[in-house]
Amino acid sequence: MQYLLNNDDKKRIYDVLADCFIVGLKNNYIGSFEQKHIAKTILKEVEQAKSIDEVIIFLETLSKKYSFFNTALITLKSDLIKKKEEIIINKLEQYIKKIN
Repeated sequence: MQYLLNNDDKKRIYDVLADCFIVGLKNNYIGSFEQKHIAKTILKEVEQAKSIDEVIIFLETLSKKYSFFNTALITLKSDLIKKKEEIIINKLEQYIKKIN
């Protein structure tokens, strides 16, 4: 089962990734070519992502290539897993109410 993202989720993802991107720029972890490539990749991948799992996979891949995104991976993965768990709990509660 896929757990879908909404616009608020995507905005939060963009915000956290932007913060990490700025850290990478300030510390000269990335050159000018990489800046453009990373920015385009983030915009494309997050826009196209439909599920929580897709974003987590993207974040893991991004942080493996650029370690300054590890903070984003840890923060967002935690948030997204929590959201996924809340969805599951809500569905279970609805099911229990339905059978009672």
